[in-house]
Amino acid sequence: MRTSDFESNPIFSLTIEDGITPKTDRYERTSLITKTEDLFKIVSPNEFVTNPMNLRFGAFGYNKNSLSVCVSGYYDVFSIDNDKCSGFWNSYFKTPVALKRFDDAATGSLIEKRRVKYSTLCQLIFLMPKGMGEKKQIGAFFDRLDSLITLHQRKYCGVVSWMLGVALVRLGSESDGAFGEMKHVLR
Repeated sequence: MRTSDFESNPIFSLTIEDGITPKTDRYERTSLITKTEDLFKIVSPNEFVTNPMNLRFGAFGYNKNSLSVCVSGYYDVFSIDNDKCSGFWNSYFKTPVALKRFDDAATGSLIEKRRVKYSTLCQLIFLMPKGMGEKKQIGAFFDRLDSLITLHQRKYCGVVSWMLGVALVRLGSESDGAFGEMKHVLR
């Protein structure tokens, strides 16, 4: 389903790093738009989004939000297992085995323009657990692991920022100041 109602469906982007994320100025491309209505696809909670051009690199995510959002009309939007195992599928489709399968299935005349069309994606066969309960457990495990990794990355960035601040204060307190120290290093 397509929309231009951004009040009810805020605009989000799909990134390899963060999956479905609020749209930022970095992804501002309104100057390229030629159509004026219903440009974006609605993504309901737990639905998936892929970028056909970058799926082979991991451009795959699902809507973890409790509200519907909208994404570029170029993206493919779909659901799997009635949206009951989104965490499992999100983790599974980013594994090296899945990415290799996507790369093998990609078509296009130029290497850098190869893409995995939705019709091709639907025909791919993957080996995985049959039981819904097992998929949910695996998905929950990987969602938790992803959260822990994110938490530790934030802590690491905080420590690095603190260390940088201490180093700058120390350099600034030297007799020549920070730039004087730099001159000595460059000599």
